[in-house]
Amino acid sequence: MNIIIISYRRSGTHLTIDSLINNLQDFKSAKVITLDDILNTKNKSFSEELSTKTATGNSIIKTHFVSDFSFYDINSQDKVFLDNFFKNNLKIYVYRNCFDVMVSLFHYMKNYKTEFNELKFNDFIQMKHDFEYNPEKLSRSSFWAFHIRGWQEANTNNNILFIKYEDWISDYEGTLNKISNFTQIKLNQKITDIRIKNSVKNNFVNKYMFAIKNKFYEKVKNQKRTAVSPRKGKVNDYVNYFDKNTYEILTKDVWEILNKLYPEYSKLKN
Repeated sequence: MNIIIISYRRSGTHLTIDSLINNLQDFKSAKVITLDDILNTKNKSFSEELSTKTATGNSIIKTHFVSDFSFYDINSQDKVFLDNFFKNNLKIYVYRNCFDVMVSLFHYMKNYKTEFNELKFNDFIQMKHDFEYNPEKLSRSSFWAFHIRGWQEANTNNNILFIKYEDWISDYEGTLNKISNFTQIKLNQKITDIRIKNSVKNNFVNKYMFAIKNKFYEKVKNQKRTAVSPRKGKVNDYVNYFDKNTYEILTKDVWEILNKLYPEYSKLKN
């Protein structure tokens, strides 16, 4: 069985993956496959490699793909395969409010782009999003809205479960039950809570402790497979970075999605 986890970056992808591995029956040893990495593999066809990787056992497929696969550099045969693969497998879209996503992405990129250390946050969120293919050359914040809207529109048969990152934090077990009901996969009798809790208040130490855990994950069961440098994982950490100008920077498309998914933030626009 395959479960596809879709998200904009820094939105709770690995929190979702870790929670499924530790709590869904028969998924403790599930393979985790990064779809975006397969796209960049040139030695064999996209469909051949994905078929091989998912041929046996249970798999969790992680991706930050946008919903329109025609944007990607794959041949027509592979595109048909990808369309069918997404159509015929369980999909969970995890999203997080744009404010906290931008803060998390800001710190994430500082890990490997030293020039970002001097960059102001308001300038950062206006930069062109350059991780995924960006057909409209949207800013980082506008791409957040573009990504979510695309998958909302792709959900014509209600075959995608949308999960809030914030619900993972406020109602962990309830969120697991939603996923269990959607996938028709039972939860383990004992729930394992793997939410991010950094006991050491040192980013350098946390970064390498998580790297070590990742390296030895296959040997140590029930460990987290967290993203690089998960930092705080807090809700509403954005208040420490946003000023009155930040809200004015965010474009109409961002506010439209925020108003639908996070109506409590709409008052901040003014």
